[in-house]
Parts: sequence; structure tokens; C-alpha cells
Amino acid sequence: SKWDYEKRYPLYQRVLEAEHLLDAPVHYLEFGVAAGQSFRWFLNENKNENSRFWGFDTFTGLPEDFGVYKKGMFNTNNQVPAINDARGSFHQGLFQQTLSSFLSSFQNDKKKIIMLDADLYSATLFVLTSFAPLLNKGDIIFFDEFSVPTQEFKAFHEFQHAYPHINLQLIGAANNFYFTAFKVV
Repeated sequence: SKWDYEKRYPLYQRVLEAEHLLDAPVHYLEFGVAAGQSFRWFLNENKNENSRFWGFDTFTGLPEDFGVYKKGMFNTNNQVPAINDARGSFHQGLFQQTLSSFLSSFQNDKKKIIMLDADLYSATLFVLTSFAPLLNKGDIIFFDEFSVPTQEFKAFHEFQHAYPHINLQLIGAANNFYFTAFKVV
């Protein structure tokens, strides 16, 4: 039952293998990048030249307190992670400032892997509702703090009530449901 951040990587691996997404062209979108460990992991695991990877973050830390983590935690001093892969790029700012303009030109032509590491209820709910009209069967949504009842879990719960026609099936979990994976079915 001890919390272990490293338990997320075997979950990612199992899901990508089971869904045949290791070599498939995908759109990977990560919300809450910080130093970029998950972003780099997915970028390294999926080598398909037609895959694209986008990371969204303020890179100035949390915009508000999150449990024991205070406003500003995870600050990278405005530095986006260094990557050496042209398939990846970053959008700096609050999701509410960057996602709408990004989605206005987004080509929804590949399976999506959406990584929600936003920590916060408001940010997670904003991303989920922004993607609601774009979700397709087979898309994968990961939550990185799902078991926090007043944050990502609450956003998921309210999203499910607001969009009952979008069926999300739990396909994997690790670390007592702290890390979860859902598939649009």
C-alpha cells in the first residue's frame, strides 16, 4: 500500500501493449508535464514517425495548493523539458489559456492518449470537457492522481454525469488506483 511513483511505468507499458499502441501512430497529449518524465517515457516508447506528442503546463508550478503541495510546487522556472525529438512540443500557460486555441487546429485523425497529471479538479475537468466532443472509441485516458477524491476523481465523476453517452471503461490501475487508465468504448 506504500505510494510508489515508479509503479506508473509498468501500467503504461501494459496498456500500450494490450491496446497495440507501441508502434501505432498516436496523438499523445499530456496535461501537467513538470520536468517531463512521463512525456519522455511515452516519446521513447512509441517510435512511430507519424505520432505527435504535446505537453501542456505552466512550467511555473501549481497555480493553487494541492493537498500538501503548495502553490508553485513543481516549478521548473519557466523551463520546458529538453527533448531531442521533433515529434514533441510544449504549450506553456494554464490549460484554460492554451488548449482552446490548440484544439481549433487539432487534426483528430489518430488514437489519442490523454495523460491527466493536472492534479487539480478545475484543470482536470476543463481538459475532460474540452475533449468530450473529440473522444473516439479506443482513445485512452490516464489519470495520475485518480484516487484523490476532491481533485481528479471528482472531475472524472462529474464528467461522467455530464456526458453519460461517453463510456469510459477502466482498463488498468496501479498503486491503489492512484494511477489509472480508461478506454473510450
